[in-house]
Amino acid sequence: MAFFLQQRFGYTPDSILAMNDCQPNPALWPTRANVLAAMAWLVSDLAPGDHAFFHYSGHGASTRDWSGDEIDGMNETLCPCDFRQAGQIVDDEINAGGRAAEGGN
Repeated sequence: MAFFLQQRFGYTPDSILAMNDCQPNPALWPTRANVLAAMAWLVSDLAPGDHAFFHYSGHGASTRDWSGDEIDGMNETLCPCDFRQAGQIVDDEINAGGRAAEGGN
């Protein structure tokens, strides 16, 4: 995906943050906290006319929507590598731009 973004759309390597759990640096593992922090980083300096791209290759799930904002009664989620300990990332958190990072699910 990084290669595609660079070759097709001219993104520079320093504008791409790639995470995976094979990285030697734990700050680049796709944990709940790291993914939410990366989402917040992605949107932190956006200005009108800017483009941002988020790609997630991992597991997703759904969980009951307790707030009542989902037509089907379910929230969609991402399952970070530590979801059993830290919880899934709920679509409401993603829509909040990572600002709900401390809230859990």
